[in-house]
Amino acid sequence: GLDQNRLDNLNLKAGIFTNFSQDHLDYHKTMKAYLRAKLILFSKLLPKKSYVIADKFIKEYSILEKISKNRQLRLLDVNKTFNDIKNLSLSLVGLFQIKNLSMAILAARLCNLNDAKINSALKKIKNVDGRLDLIREYPNNIRVFIDYAHTPDALHEVIKSIKDTYNQNISLVFGCGGERDFKKRPLMAKIAKLYCKKIYVTDDNPRKENPSKIRSQITSFLKGSTHFNIGNRSKAIKKAVYNAEPNEIILIAGKGHEKYQEINGERISFDDMAELKAHFKD
Repeated sequence: GLDQNRLDNLNLKAGIFTNFSQDHLDYHKTMKAYLRAKLILFSKLLPKKSYVIADKFIKEYSILEKISKNRQLRLLDVNKTFNDIKNLSLSLVGLFQIKNLSMAILAARLCNLNDAKINSALKKIKNVDGRLDLIREYPNNIRVFIDYAHTPDALHEVIKSIKDTYNQNISLVFGCGGERDFKKRPLMAKIAKLYCKKIYVTDDNPRKENPSKIRSQITSFLKGSTHFNIGNRSKAIKKAVYNAEPNEIILIAGKGHEKYQEINGERISFDDMAELKAHFKD
């Protein structure tokens, strides 16, 4: 939208920069072009004296500092707000979700919403479907999560959040989309191999690309790990659950809330969440 000038006429008070990771390269082609497009909000659209909200611990923060200085923008580090709320009782799993919420809170304060209204809203917040979504929790401490993570950075963040909150015994069900950024495949495979005990490589949205070729590209980077190549997503999910041991965490990644698969150019009805609920009872 920024690259296509579709936000040019908005009256903006603040801009939030959450993170920057490999995605959308089917459109932008290079990471440099993608970052340039993302920075349009700050380098061109935000008016003088408006606010930039970001995290000083990301490497792009220094770029935002230079832009803010040149354009007389007010750069705010989210970490003070983050420290204010991270110990609250919220129905969100993962520090990355809490930090993103902190940025939204800071933006709300800049729009003159008082803390009483903000705190009232916080109590109503629920986890977004398909975003680190705990679908099943069994008596022997097996937990099954669904998450939309389909980029290397997102997958890494989700796995890290699960490890920090629960344990390191993680099994992963994932694939990569067809006709998209091919460079993600080895990166995601290496993350899976590094952090997961068992890996079930399956189909995501292969579109018109050969799904077995996609899986083979992924598994070629999984040598030496415990991994399974199961194209049928339903069978991959079932095998992951049936193979689970006590205290194991199963993460089904890539599609989240989506209710279809794109295979050979056609949309076929499929829902990770419905699949779990239909076949596996508490």
